[in-house]
Amino acid sequence: MSTIKRGLKIEPEDIITFSGDLSKEVRVTFSVTNKSDQKLAYKIKCTKNDAFKISNAIDVIPSGQQRQITITYRPIAEEISDRHHIGIYYIPAPEGCTANSVWKEHYGPPCGEYRLRINMDPTQE
Repeated sequence: MSTIKRGLKIEPEDIITFSGDLSKEVRVTFSVTNKSDQKLAYKIKCTKNDAFKISNAIDVIPSGQQRQITITYRPIAEEISDRHHIGIYYIPAPEGCTANSVWKEHYGPPCGEYRLRINMDPTQE
């Protein structure tokens, strides 16, 4: 029986905080772990692409493995509010596929989705 319903484990699981001097680039790292019994493809999107750069925004994770994702906040002219978030979507990935190819061929909603709220805290180092 497939355990895809367990999907991904995200750490931290609800909020990503960018802290310190927000007039400079600030990096935050979080982990994505495949808790299912099959290979999964994930895709990460953000509500403010000109302010946040995501490394490894699309990839395939074998069962039981983990990926580290780095998000870099790049200061922009407007103030970033706490209403922004990161969306992490996943689908099953057939053997031999690439992350780009499986997402190009996928139709319909993803099998699962997580949201990480973005918190901006210039008072914390």
